[in-house]
Amino acid sequence: MTIEELQILVNAKSLDSSSPTLLTAARWIQDHVVEIAWKTVDDVAQETGVSPASVIRTCRSLGFDGFSSLQRLVRESLPAAEHLVEKLSDADSSSAVHGVIDRERHNLERFDESTIVQVGDLATMLLSARRIAVMASLTSTALGSYVAAHLNFLLGNVTFYEAESSASWIFLRDAGPEDAVLILSFPRYSTSARNMIQRCRERIPHTILVTDRVGKSLFSGIPALGLPVSGDLFSAGPPTAVFVQMLAHELRNRAPGRIVERLKQMDAVLTQAGVFLKDARSQIRD
Repeated sequence: MTIEELQILVNAKSLDSSSPTLLTAARWIQDHVVEIAWKTVDDVAQETGVSPASVIRTCRSLGFDGFSSLQRLVRESLPAAEHLVEKLSDADSSSAVHGVIDRERHNLERFDESTIVQVGDLATMLLSARRIAVMASLTSTALGSYVAAHLNFLLGNVTFYEAESSASWIFLRDAGPEDAVLILSFPRYSTSARNMIQRCRERIPHTILVTDRVGKSLFSGIPALGLPVSGDLFSAGPPTAVFVQMLAHELRNRAPGRIVERLKQMDAVLTQAGVFLKDARSQIRD
């Protein structure tokens, strides 16, 4: 059973529940199903405001033997991932460095024609948007901020939000069909990002998820662009950088006048502000 199928099951079963307590717990399970992989029954009870016994009864009402059997199913539905200690265990020799380089080179070589087409379609969508929100959470936050900064440099109407922040929900409240949302989520995948993209899809047709090719299966039913990421520790960085370069070229190809004018404006502003180290060589000599 996939995560998506489990959510559908929980939704169907919870609708049949006449108990407010069980309904509360079932709705929490539906919205946070991935988190069950690592939370305890006491954690769920505390977050839902019901007793641990009620959580267990809810799991049984959903057709499971108890919380443990539900948790086992969720863990089996997630993509296999080594613990961080195991991922770092080979980092004690120079061969590990060469292995990282080889894997990243392999990842970049896996960018295929379908990805190029998707990036082109994404560029067209972004060019037509009134406002663009880039969202991410947890370890994907830095990558989301990186994508937003470069897109804003080119387009001028891009803002980054952490997916769980109040600012992101304010944006969603005020957003309309003329806006666009780009959400990034890489291993380990964020429930906050999943919840946000589901809400965005209800209000903003131009919403797309950028994840890896395994993540696409966890977010089934949501338009997604899957980057070739190996699953190694912090391996999403290089493919994301290539994705930004590809997107920048596609934006310029589709709207050369707009992009070039924007770059000229930014260059003039930054030059006037003294941002660039024009005299760096003389300063170093001094």
